[in-house]
Amino acid sequence: MFVLHIGNKNYSSWSMRPWVAMTAFAIPFEERQHWLDTPEFAAQVSPLSPVAKVPVLEDGDLRIWDSLAIGEYLAERFPQHALWPRDAAARARARSLCASMHSGFGALREHMVMNIEADLPGRGWNLAVQRDIDQILQLWQGALQASGGPFLFGAFGLVDAFYAPVCMRFLTYRPTLPDWAWRYVQDVAAHPAVAKWIGQARAEHVFLPADEPYRAQGAQASESPAASPIARFDAQVPYFAVIFSSLRSADDAGYGAMSMRMAELAPKQAGYLGIESVRRADGFGITVSYWASLDAVARWKQQVEHLGAQAQGKAKWYADYAVRVARVERSYGKAKADRALV
Repeated sequence: MFVLHIGNKNYSSWSMRPWVAMTAFAIPFEERQHWLDTPEFAAQVSPLSPVAKVPVLEDGDLRIWDSLAIGEYLAERFPQHALWPRDAAARARARSLCASMHSGFGALREHMVMNIEADLPGRGWNLAVQRDIDQILQLWQGALQASGGPFLFGAFGLVDAFYAPVCMRFLTYRPTLPDWAWRYVQDVAAHPAVAKWIGQARAEHVFLPADEPYRAQGAQASESPAASPIARFDAQVPYFAVIFSSLRSADDAGYGAMSMRMAELAPKQAGYLGIESVRRADGFGITVSYWASLDAVARWKQQVEHLGAQAQGKAKWYADYAVRVARVERSYGKAKADRALV
């Protein structure tokens, strides 16, 4: 029987691909899981592969590493299963799509790490990520239009297993996608093999700080018994400050709930660093939010719920206001040792 060595199901996108393919086509295998970022990982995996990474497929004395090589080997061993499309031209296109995923989309993979159990709308987005998303959508649309769907080449195949981790990323970070793309994402997520992986990933409850630095910093901040209201964050200058000065009107209806929602939503956005806010008894206040880039500032300004808050603020909550966007060239303070992200 095959032995498939994989990493954490919540995080290991490369492990997901052969596991989903083998499960979808009922190819029997024994699963052996190795926990990422542990002292034992290298000792366990290094004897299996010269690159000391997962996945690795064992077939007797033969060991195949790399998910694409594993997929090709399975297609050769099980020609009765249509892991690749039967049509030669479609098969060539499917291989091209897999190769594009295998060698490309580095910005998406770096900034939107697969994290199935998390809900992080907006986090990780930047222009480079959007370029990757646009290219992926172009590939998907061409394949779906040619095949008629519901999967990229009609029936579920190896190419869909390869893009399943991308679907997981889209569900976690929820970038803007057209309706047809969301339908494909949902169809992939609902496939029995993918749904089984998702369920097991959510049951792991293993946290990797290297893949979730924002969560590690947030935990550090919440554990500080005497946290300062001054925003502190690990960011190199220059970064950017959005300074919002406002004078409240007498109309208070809905303001408190919207303010709390914005405070909850902003830290989930890509490029968010921190926030400071004060208001006097006469209704004058200043809120300063800090962002890693102008792209992050622009993205937050156009966030759907934030657009709604802006419209209501103009219509009823603020008698006057001003917004200033500034580039921070230098930053220092008293609490140099406290690096908790607020």
